[in-house]
Amino acid sequence: MPKLLVGRTAIAGINLTFSHAGTAVRIAWFPYLLLVVSEVAYYSLIASAAQEFGETYTSAGNHNALAALGQFWHAVDWQTALLFVVSSLAYTLLAVGWIRFVLRGEIVATPRFGVREVKLFFAYVLWTIWLIVVGALIWLIVMATPGLERWIAFSLAIAVAVFAMLSTARLMMLFPMIALSQGMGWIRAWRMTKGNSWRLFAGLLLSFLLAFVITILVSIPLQFLPGEPSLELSVAGVIDIVAQQAISVFLLMVVLGTLAEAYRQLNGPGMVVPEEVLQVFDD
Repeated sequence: MPKLLVGRTAIAGINLTFSHAGTAVRIAWFPYLLLVVSEVAYYSLIASAAQEFGETYTSAGNHNALAALGQFWHAVDWQTALLFVVSSLAYTLLAVGWIRFVLRGEIVATPRFGVREVKLFFAYVLWTIWLIVVGALIWLIVMATPGLERWIAFSLAIAVAVFAMLSTARLMMLFPMIALSQGMGWIRAWRMTKGNSWRLFAGLLLSFLLAFVITILVSIPLQFLPGEPSLELSVAGVIDIVAQQAISVFLLMVVLGTLAEAYRQLNGPGMVVPEEVLQVFDD
């Protein structure tokens, strides 16, 4: 197996997003619009439940507060599920469109939901379930194992967390595979990354951290918006949704660009970033 170049992989996502900013906007506008509209609709749908929750939560005691929180989530269960589905569809369209551009130079003029989008949607849902299961397992190890010594529980939790991070990074290679209509091979994605677990994880992490620093700087003006954080919809809340979704789309495109570069290195040629730019970051 070829060794993944960590520096080259990490910088690719940032470089792609900025060097092809116009194309990025062309690909991202519809998924972004879908994300904004769905979140605004979500807060509109839960407005009455949010108002009732806000009135009872602050005045309730510890036990009553937990009960009020449980009642609130029960009241907005289908709205939350619908938001997750619509958001997942938007992320799917964005992932397929951006990865296909990065690795094939293809720009889809009209967003569509075909076979590969369906496959990537289900892969994303399964990947999300996997993260939830791992998170629950770590919580159970730390909090629900009184019979174990504390240091044993934390050591076991750290071991599970490390395994989860590395395996999650390796399974993410499934996304470019599906986007390029090369099947949905979980085993193939696992074998493709053999010997590169830490390199792939480091590349993705560095890419995310670079993008995260940029988003923090961009987010500073949002701190001056009037009003306190609330579940109820307001003008300031809509502005915050518009800005936060733009930031999340930017972060996702950076990570997807890095993932596409890793896939190119391990699985063949693609367009990605010019060689003279990337070779500066070779390990």
